[in-house]
Amino acid sequence: MKSIFTYIFKNNYYNDVISKYDEIRQKYLEAYKIWSKYHSVSDNGKFETKEIIASAYSEIKQVDSWKCTYNYLERNKKEGLKWFSKEKSLSYPTITQYQDLKLIFENRKEIENFDTYWIEYNYLERNKKEGLKWFSKEKSLSYPTTKQYQDLKLIFENKKEIENLDYYWNEYNILMQTNSEAIRRFTDTYYTYNDIKNIALNRTKIKKISSAINKGHDCESQYKEAWRVFSNGRTFENISYAELSGINKEYFAIKEEYLRHYKEHESLIKLIYGKGLLAINSFTEQAIEQEKEIIKVLTLKSSNSTDLLKSVIHIQNETELKRAILNSEQYGNKCNFTSNFTIADFYEYRKQFDEIGVAFDDAVSIKCQNENAIKSYNSKKYGKAIVYISDYYDICIPTSDLSNYVNDYNNQQELRNKAKSIKSNYSKGFAALWSDFDLDVCDISQIQEIINNSIKIKDLDNEIIYKEKLQEEARRKQMEEERRKEELVYLLSCVFTWFQPTRSSLKCFSLFYYYPTNCDWNASEDEWEVRNLIWDFKANPNRPQSESEIRCRHERAMNKVLPLFKKVMSHYFGSNTSKLTLVCIPSSKKIVTERRYKDFSYELCSITGMDNGYDYISVLHEGEAKHLGGTTQAQISIDGSFFRDRYIVLLDDVITSGKSMEMTKNLLEQAGAHVIAGLSIGRTKHEREYSNPIDNL
Repeated sequence: MKSIFTYIFKNNYYNDVISKYDEIRQKYLEAYKIWSKYHSVSDNGKFETKEIIASAYSEIKQVDSWKCTYNYLERNKKEGLKWFSKEKSLSYPTITQYQDLKLIFENRKEIENFDTYWIEYNYLERNKKEGLKWFSKEKSLSYPTTKQYQDLKLIFENKKEIENLDYYWNEYNILMQTNSEAIRRFTDTYYTYNDIKNIALNRTKIKKISSAINKGHDCESQYKEAWRVFSNGRTFENISYAELSGINKEYFAIKEEYLRHYKEHESLIKLIYGKGLLAINSFTEQAIEQEKEIIKVLTLKSSNSTDLLKSVIHIQNETELKRAILNSEQYGNKCNFTSNFTIADFYEYRKQFDEIGVAFDDAVSIKCQNENAIKSYNSKKYGKAIVYISDYYDICIPTSDLSNYVNDYNNQQELRNKAKSIKSNYSKGFAALWSDFDLDVCDISQIQEIINNSIKIKDLDNEIIYKEKLQEEARRKQMEEERRKEELVYLLSCVFTWFQPTRSSLKCFSLFYYYPTNCDWNASEDEWEVRNLIWDFKANPNRPQSESEIRCRHERAMNKVLPLFKKVMSHYFGSNTSKLTLVCIPSSKKIVTERRYKDFSYELCSITGMDNGYDYISVLHEGEAKHLGGTTQAQISIDGSFFRDRYIVLLDDVITSGKSMEMTKNLLEQAGAHVIAGLSIGRTKHEREYSNPIDNL
């Protein structure tokens, strides 16, 4: 009936409704279906319904544009659309829902961007794979499963860098295959982007290093004796690039031949050159020229060789001559003979050593090792504790009186040293049996007695040490106990001024006064703020809020109270907070305990320095919430080994009577802990106070 009256009295309006309705049904039918489904509009053919549909003309056209955008993206940006649908849990490719199409339309730019990023990623994956892999590693991307928007965007924005890295990587691989040893010398590391880039850009330098290394290896294999002298016990890797690059293969060839002659004619060469002989491990131009001269002299076969030898002798002073005669490096250093020992005597002396096949310097070493024994022998035989020239020779004759005496002396000295070792290693046991005994002058029979009783000395020493350790441990434990008592008294004194709840022996501090809703006055804005703060912190799942809202409110509350608790702890404990362990009193429900205290306890301990006891106290069996009328208490489990001897600060959301504090305190103290105090956000009050405790700090 309405359509008739409208047609008669509002003909223009009627025609406009019908026109828009028909246009919608003809041009925007698919969009109309999506719109009508979303708004639960059913076309029954009545004018009133057509009027509603016509009034939504603009909205339906908008839906049509959404659908067109979707179709465009489906044809041209399919990968971006697939990704976005997955991210938003849309039913791609059957997306016909009003809200889904709207969401896609509003985010079309992000979808197009992703599609562009994805295409570029696939290009790099096909053509610049190694560069992409290394870039992903440097930026901690999950290659090859890199499908996150931000990751693909980052790759797109760094395309040039990835292409460069791919180039560097290829250059790096070529160099690693052919010049790996040079690379190891060029850089200590070659695992990062900058390392690979550096190696690739320094190809020429690495080639130079490689050339020097190859030259070194050639000398190492061709001139083994010369290389041994050159390396001087070093491995190839420990020889610097500077040394390797300075290698002259001609010098190595000369050194190799010289060393062969030196091995055969060492004494003669030293006699010829004396002090002027340059070091055998020298590769200087001067040293090589000298060695060439020596090779020339030693390879001459003519009768003139003797004259040539004379012409190159460089000994100019007597000491050097004596050293040359003795073929000694030690004469003049570790020994000097009297002036009445003539040059002729030196020649005769050298002859004697040659006859027994002993080098003079070896005799010097034997003399030095046995000097005290030699002096003792001469003291008894000649009345003088000195070393004679003849002793250098006699000590090398195994059957001589001197050698026999020295052997007996050394044997006795070995026994005395053994007794000294017993005295040193088991000093307490030794002192208990022999007191202060001089092992250097006592009779050898007494030395032997000490050695024979070494086990007895050792056992007595261990017994004495064990008793001393027990005494020391007892003293340590007593001192530690006294220290902990003093520490406990001090920590308790820090909270002396805190209030004590009616049903707890524990001193407690609350940030705010909490006034329940049954108080007989209208709460102020600040008092309501405290109520909401505590309720939000509790994170109670029974509140008429979504899970995400509960968590969000709890996090806001946590962030507000954390700096306040830090202020309290710093004010009362100062630097001693590091001695404390935080224990949050669990809720009756496991899930509530985790929401309320897991992140909170971690953050509070991080900013105060307290140890976190969260992981060591838990709800074993859940109970019923007290604020909901529950009577069954939760059963709490604690890790006694963790809490033993720790100083505990308890924390609860609200303290009323202090019963929960007291119960948890008793449980922890049974495990050997010392509970210092309690903290809470709120303290239940039924009488109004004009300031909160935290305001007075």
